[in-house]
Amino acid sequence: MSQPGMNNTTLVGCILCLACVYTLGLDGNYVSVDLYPVMCQLNAGMLSLGFTVAYGSMFAKIWCIHRSTTAKKKEPIPAWKLYSVVIFLAVIDIVYLICWAILSPMRHTQREFTRITREDIETIPVLYQCDCDNFYIWLGILYGMKGVLLLLGIFLAYDTRNIRLKDINDSRYVGMSIYNVVVLCCITAPVVLLINSEQNPTYAFKSLTILVCTILTMALIFLPKVMAIRKNNGFIESNELTGPSPPSKEEEERHKFLVTDNEQIKKQLHQKDEEISDLQSRLDACLLTLQHSDSPPSQTYVPIPLSRAPPIASAENSMITSPSFTLVARNLHFDDEEFSETYI
Repeated sequence: MSQPGMNNTTLVGCILCLACVYTLGLDGNYVSVDLYPVMCQLNAGMLSLGFTVAYGSMFAKIWCIHRSTTAKKKEPIPAWKLYSVVIFLAVIDIVYLICWAILSPMRHTQREFTRITREDIETIPVLYQCDCDNFYIWLGILYGMKGVLLLLGIFLAYDTRNIRLKDINDSRYVGMSIYNVVVLCCITAPVVLLINSEQNPTYAFKSLTILVCTILTMALIFLPKVMAIRKNNGFIESNELTGPSPPSKEEEERHKFLVTDNEQIKKQLHQKDEEISDLQSRLDACLLTLQHSDSPPSQTYVPIPLSRAPPIASAENSMITSPSFTLVARNLHFDDEEFSETYI
């Protein structure tokens, strides 16, 4: 099973994040000045809590997988452990948001831009922004908590990338979803802080990030299940989502050892080839020296490799052996009788 309750929790968190796309786009045309601080606090709470619920459920799965694989006793993962992790993270988030709302409540600020005059009509562009006392300190603490959660999640996802469990058979897709969320959040957070004064680009960047994160997360978690059910006519097996089991750590270590040993053997063979080439060149030089020495003019020494040396069956050939070559003295200009007389 894939813990369907945790998948539903992830879906609830994604719905909260998607609702923020609508509330973040509300401006002074739809919200009065008195209600604007409430919308600011609501946006911060919905986005933070939605992220915690959606990402926290995926983090709970990865954490339980890591814990079950590192534990000495292999036991099934109870569902309450997964829910306890999500509830713990959500409680921390709620307590922090309540403290923020009480100690430093949100308020709206106006930022006026250059006045535009057209045909006796003067327009003053005004930008409403959410602000509070020590706004960047509160925001930095919130970013810090989410950043720690992201780092822990990506570490656990990388550490359990080759682990497949029957209790949580969609762990691979959960890990891919965590990678997706971490990358997009790391890109979006600093960019939004830099372009905070630009209303349209800020809203577009936030909304695009929320849409991509939530849609990809829901597609990675739910789409393989839907395809597997449709493929099997309403029945899904446990191994449909886990896929083929990856190599174990022992097999990976053995493969690395064999690769290293193979490289060493190749180096040794290369050294031996160089030694053989050096001996070959030295032997060729010795043969050239013998050819130019005071030898009978009727004999010519031809180097023939040992593996190719023909058997000698007559007295017209005489052999001089060396470690890697055979020298055969052949009569090149005389017949048998002339060679015998010359030799005598």
